[in-house]
Amino acid sequence: MATGGQPQTPDNRIFLFRLQILVIDGGLLVLRNILDQSLASQCITFSACLKQEKSTITHLKRHGVITPVQYVLLFPAGGKVPTSSDLDITLIICLLRNLKCFGLNKKFDWRATPAPTDVTMEADICRLKDFRNKISHISTTTAIQQNDFTAWRNDIEQILVRRSSPALNIQQAIDEFETCPLDLEEERRIQKEIEKWNDYEDDVDRLKQEMTDVKENVTDVKKDIEDIKENVTDVKKVKKDLEDVKESDTAVKRDLEDIKANVTNVKKGLEDVKENDIAVKRNLEGIKESVTDVKRDLDEIKRRQGTDETRQDRQKKGNIFQRFFERRRYNRRKTKKSNETDSSVQTEERKYQNHKKEKSNETDSSVQTEERKYQNHKKGKLILHNHLIK
Repeated sequence: MATGGQPQTPDNRIFLFRLQILVIDGGLLVLRNILDQSLASQCITFSACLKQEKSTITHLKRHGVITPVQYVLLFPAGGKVPTSSDLDITLIICLLRNLKCFGLNKKFDWRATPAPTDVTMEADICRLKDFRNKISHISTTTAIQQNDFTAWRNDIEQILVRRSSPALNIQQAIDEFETCPLDLEEERRIQKEIEKWNDYEDDVDRLKQEMTDVKENVTDVKKDIEDIKENVTDVKKVKKDLEDVKESDTAVKRDLEDIKANVTNVKKGLEDVKENDIAVKRNLEGIKESVTDVKRDLDEIKRRQGTDETRQDRQKKGNIFQRFFERRRYNRRKTKKSNETDSSVQTEERKYQNHKKEKSNETDSSVQTEERKYQNHKKGKLILHNHLIK
C-alpha cells in the first residue's frame, strides 16, 4: 500500500525498486515459461499459434485491447517470426487470457480479485497482473513502507515459485533480484519499463475511448437509419392511401358516368313518353274528328228523316209498317255507331293513362336508385376523407 504522507528515506525507494524488479523481471520469466510450456504441451510453435489465432488478435486490436505497436510486433512487415522473448509482461498476459491455443478457462472473471484459496493458473496470472498495476502506479517520490514491501514480496515470490518449472530455477533468480545492486542505470531501465506500461495503458484508454465514440456514432447512425425507415414506411403508407384515393376517385367517376348514362336514358324515356303523348293526342284529335263526322252524319240522317216524314206526309204517310222498320234499323245503326265511338275513345284514353303511369313509375324508380347510389358513394368518400385526416 502506498503511504504518501510519510517521510521518504532511501530505504523506501529501495523497497519500491526491489518490488519492481521482482515483478518486471521475475514475473516476465515465469509468464514466458508458462507460454512456452503451454505451446510445447500441444506440440505447436508460437508462430503457428499466432497464425492460427490471427483473426482473434485482429479483433483484439480493433477493440483496443492490443495496440497497433503490439500488433506489428506479433505480425512484423518484414516477415520475422517473433518469439516469447520478444514480448513484455503486458502482452503475454493479454495473449494467455484471450487465445484458445493456451487453454485457459474462458469463464474465469479477470476483473475480480481471486480468493486466497484459489491457486489455479488463471488466479496466479491475475494476481501478477494486479501487482503489476499497483506497482506501476506508485510514484518513485512516494515509495512504500517496509511492512508493505515484506507482504507484497512474499505474495509475489509464492506466485513465481508456484508457476515456474524446475528447469527455470526461479528461486535463485529471486535471490539475485533481492541482492543485485541498484545503480542509476538499473533505475533508468526499471523506470523506462514502467513508463512503457503507463504508455500502454494510455494507448488502451485512448483506443477504448475511440471505440466508445465509434460505437456512439454507430448507434446514432443506426438510429438515423431507423428514423429513415420509419419515414419511408410513412411515405409508403401515404402513397398507398393516395392510391386508394385515386381508385376511389376512379370509382366515383365511373359511378357518375353511370348516373349520367341513366339520366340520359331517363331523358330519352321521357322524350319517348312525350312523343307517345303527342301520338295519343293526335289519335284523340282523330277520334274527335270521327265523332264530329258521326254527328254530322247523324244530323244529316235526322235532316233526311225529317224530309222523308214531310214527303210521307205529302204522300199521306205511306205505309206505316215500312216506316216503323226503317226507324228501327236506323236506331240500331245509330246506337251501334255511338257505342263503337265511345268504346274506342275510352280504350285509347285508358291506354294513354296506363302508359303514362308506367313511364312515370319507371322514371321515379330509376332516379331514386341513382340517388341512393350517389348518396352511398358520397358517404363512403366522406369516411375515407376523415380517416386520412386522422
